Amino acid sequence: MKPIQAGWSDRERLLIARNSDSYSTKTTRSHVTDSHISTLAFERQARVAAQLPTGSIHSLSAKDEKSAFLMNLVMNKYILPNANSQMDALSKLRLSGVYASLYGAQPILYDYRIDDEYIGPDFWLIPPRNFYPQPGKNSIRDSDWAMVSTIVSVSYLEAIAARDNTSWDKDNLKSLIEMAKTGRVPGRDIDSSKKSAIENARTSGRPAADHGPAARLELCTKYEKGDKGRWITFAPDYHEAGVLRDITNPHKNGRIPIVMRQCFPLIDSIWGLGDFERGITLQKAKDSLLNLYLDGVKLAIFPPLKIDVANVTYSSIVNQPGARWLMKDPNAVTPFESNPQALQSFQGTWQQLDTMLLNQFGTQGDMSANKENSGNPAFGKTPAAIEQFKDKEGARDNWDRFQLERCIEDLMEGMINLLAENQ
Repeated sequence: MKPIQAGWSDRERLLIARNSDSYSTKTTRSHVTDSHISTLAFERQARVAAQLPTGSIHSLSAKDEKSAFLMNLVMNKYILPNANSQMDALSKLRLSGVYASLYGAQPILYDYRIDDEYIGPDFWLIPPRNFYPQPGKNSIRDSDWAMVSTIVSVSYLEAIAARDNTSWDKDNLKSLIEMAKTGRVPGRDIDSSKKSAIENARTSGRPAADHGPAARLELCTKYEKGDKGRWITFAPDYHEAGVLRDITNPHKNGRIPIVMRQCFPLIDSIWGLGDFERGITLQKAKDSLLNLYLDGVKLAIFPPLKIDVANVTYSSIVNQPGARWLMKDPNAVTPFESNPQALQSFQGTWQQLDTMLLNQFGTQGDMSANKENSGNPAFGKTPAAIEQFKDKEGARDNWDRFQLERCIEDLMEGMINLLAENQ
């Protein structure tokens, strides 16, 4: 996973309007971004997933349509309104598209949920850093297994160990709890290996507790495919604790309970090609150009001064209105004249980069571009040009909607199976 994850941090920073190009982060004094690439990604999902999915469930038997009618009612009136772990179902579907655009694909886990608020099928967006697909497999359908990790506290494990009836191995669980509470910390930093650039930016990279009831540790669950598939949970940093849970797939359908929302699928990688991977260089170029331009404007307004210290009283040189500079020679202080050509070419260069990013996303954005300032004869504001771009944007949206529908079909089929199996 390391080669795949190498470029994720820069893309994650762009999602939350943080500069990731080297000029803006290390060289320029300005740190501005127009967040164009993330704006386009969010806008697309608002169009593609404008409402909850509307589909029909049919019985395999033509004589048993009443059960299908009941299942449709239950799905639309009970499951979708209550499948709100993390957030409501529609927000999760929209975010699955945004994160698929960011990472190339977004894994979604579905399972049966039992708590005080709801009993029934639910689904969760898996942070991509917590998802481990089987090496050598390029889709979930072809995989024999996949693993998902989560970070839990010792107190969470203590609550499981206190249950009278549980599928967890209590002896191994208590051994794990003891090791974690007494300060037996992992050999790696969980925060640096699991936290995204978004989490680090929002929490300032603060580490979590490493001992006592608040200590955190990683649990991994391996989901196997097939009629004899197992769900196996273990703590990778405490292997001597052994397997914590080993159960037969409770879904009883032989499937791995994970579906992938793709952006652009690839035949040789389970992680597809995302819009951020395609457009990150353009967004970095825009941010670099913008911040270099702003620094240039500051330089033009407050130019550096060339001062002959032998002919001035240096302490009197103050850059403020009404200042009195004491000097023997009126030419002892002269401003440094920079070449204004770079500032004058900003607008044209910015428009070119803007157009390239809009082209990549299949949209004309605010219709400000035309064939003269963009260098693209296809741009224009005539009714024919606008209609042409509507068709182009619609085709790109339809591609994303197709990927969403494939994901929803797999997800809903799994959740319907759970409902039939458990309720």
